Amino acid sequence: VALGRARPRLVARGAAQDGALIVPWLQDADPEVRAQAAKTLGDLNVHAEKTVASILPLLKDPSARVRSFAAIALGKAKAPAAVSGNACLTVSVCNICCSLR
Repeated sequence: VALGRARPRLVARGAAQDGALIVPWLQDADPEVRAQAAKTLGDLNVHAEKTVASILPLLKDPSARVRSFAAIALGKAKAPAAVSGNACLTVSVCNICCSLR
């Protein structure tokens, strides 16, 4: 997976402060690429509203791994929008996090 191998370099370089270089990967067909993109944005601790809005739909992704990393990324960003309508989903996803790591 290309993003998985590139992720450490992207994080080290800051991958642009708003995460714009990573956001397109959130819509990739491969669930592992989407998961790694969400994880990378979480590691970058991106707070940009547009980036946070791009992560929100991943809370309903078919892949539990993607949902998990999206919830973690939103938590790291302390995104108020992530809490408003999705608190229950985020809590349930976080409960399975340990088994996915």
